[in-house]
Amino acid sequence: MENLIKPSQYAKEYGISRQAVYAKIKKGTIPSKELNGQIYIDLNNNHASIDSQTANKLTEGICAGDHLATTSLYAEYQAVVASKNETIEALKSSINDLKQSNEQTINVLSGEIDLLKQAFNEMKYIYSNQLLSNLNLQEISAESLPAGEVAIVQEDYKQWVTVVRYLSKYSINPKYYASIMDYVEKIYENGDDRTRLINHEIRLDNQKVDLEFAKEALN
Repeated sequence: MENLIKPSQYAKEYGISRQAVYAKIKKGTIPSKELNGQIYIDLNNNHASIDSQTANKLTEGICAGDHLATTSLYAEYQAVVASKNETIEALKSSINDLKQSNEQTINVLSGEIDLLKQAFNEMKYIYSNQLLSNLNLQEISAESLPAGEVAIVQEDYKQWVTVVRYLSKYSINPKYYASIMDYVEKIYENGDDRTRLINHEIRLDNQKVDLEFAKEALN
């Protein structure tokens, strides 16, 4: 008894396309018969059975190939993600470096502005003293100044120097100005005897501060 099925049924049962089935029928690799103008595949023929096994193997191969392709695509995706992550980390590092550089620049500029203010006050004081001297005025006494301040005399001027003069004397790097000035204000408030308020300005004892003082301030 003949066991005949249509090519479309054969393609569906064995997982291959109808075009492939018709191509095999045309080549003769799948036995077929024509009845009433319709083509049928004879499953009783060994060739059809053998071809179905081939189709199954082909289907398995296609699935395996799809799996390999998917695996390869995933690996490529991971590589792209890793590359993007490296780029992001590099950008983060550049931004952090830029922030640090800007902070250092701001600190240096702030220190220089403070130094200019102190230099201006110092020059104003020097010229004021010269003017008073030329007018033969008496030296300012400590009692005539606000509480906590001391009148500066010639010998004091040599001993008590401004922070500006101290920094200039030891050629301190400008980027450390702000930190040292903050430290001077701090130790003055704590009553450090190396500091004194003279004419509204904190000064340093020239006999007690040297380059080690700067290192102390920065530690």
